Amino acid sequence: MIIDAHAQVWDPAWVRYPWLRPRMGPLTGAFTYPDLAAHLDDEQEDDGCTADDPVRAVLVQACDDPRDVEVMASVARDEARVAGLVVWAPLDRPDEVADEVQRARGMATAAGTRVVGVRTLQHHRRDPGWVLRPETDAGLGVLERLDLPYDYVTSDGTTVRRAPARSAVDGTPLQGTPLQGMPPNGTTLGGSGGILVTGSIAVDPAAGAAALAVLPAVGERHPGLRLVLDHLGGPVLGDRAGLARWRAALAEVARNPLVVAKLSGLYATDGPGPSYADDVREVVDVALDLFGPQRLMLGSDWPVCLLADPGRRARAAVDAALERALDGDDLAAVRSGTAARTYGLALVSR
Repeated sequence: MIIDAHAQVWDPAWVRYPWLRPRMGPLTGAFTYPDLAAHLDDEQEDDGCTADDPVRAVLVQACDDPRDVEVMASVARDEARVAGLVVWAPLDRPDEVADEVQRARGMATAAGTRVVGVRTLQHHRRDPGWVLRPETDAGLGVLERLDLPYDYVTSDGTTVRRAPARSAVDGTPLQGTPLQGMPPNGTTLGGSGGILVTGSIAVDPAAGAAALAVLPAVGERHPGLRLVLDHLGGPVLGDRAGLARWRAALAEVARNPLVVAKLSGLYATDGPGPSYADDVREVVDVALDLFGPQRLMLGSDWPVCLLADPGRRARAAVDAALERALDGDDLAAVRSGTAARTYGLALVSR
């Protein structure tokens, strides 16, 4: 069994996505039921799954807007392989969190699925400490009482913008490298990876590490809150200094046994080069060392991967790294068990 723990849908005719700009190439249109169905069909074929044991997907919010769950529910109504929804809730308005979760649960139930977690696009905020503000902290307390996991997405340390640019954390200049095939004007690819797109790419490893550094404090304040770290916290592949900061921050995060992490969004900032598979294996090995297979899950980051990784090399590299390191129950845990346990997925046909 395979669970794709990080896929998204969106429809600009239904919801306004501030990060979705006119010149974002293949991502500018709607991604709804037919598109998700085709993606899951492709995953099933690649993974050798059968109709009796299909790939399941967890849909993750794409906008801090109450209508976002309506788009997800409309897709889940038509696509039986949607096992759960990670929805938005206004964490900085804690008095509204429970009501919004209940509203989302009603729509999910009507669509034949369930709400399995909450996420916000916190990586679009300039303050990595937003989750520690009193009002947001209170909202996280509501999730803790509801026993709902919180998907924690960092600024991921990778930005694509016109050089010169400066780190959002320490103000130091960033080095830009031309990136072929990317849209030429400033846009934000933030549905999951928080990638800013123009004609060149600039790596900001300090930003992702700063956001990661906040996560242990969240766990200390909410010792019963289950946390899901999206995209492994955004390691910058091939950047030795950035990876050292990322690993140090990730090690502190992993000390909390209620944190699990997604192997998703592991893109090369300048496109996959000769060392790409080795770079991915390095960060996967770090993740296995710090979390173990029982606290890791797979995610395709679809449809963002259509722009960031059109050749699907990221997923192939992750699979190769896992198959080199694991087998049996450990490999099954990463492919499905961790996601099923963390999100409480009811994997039955409907």
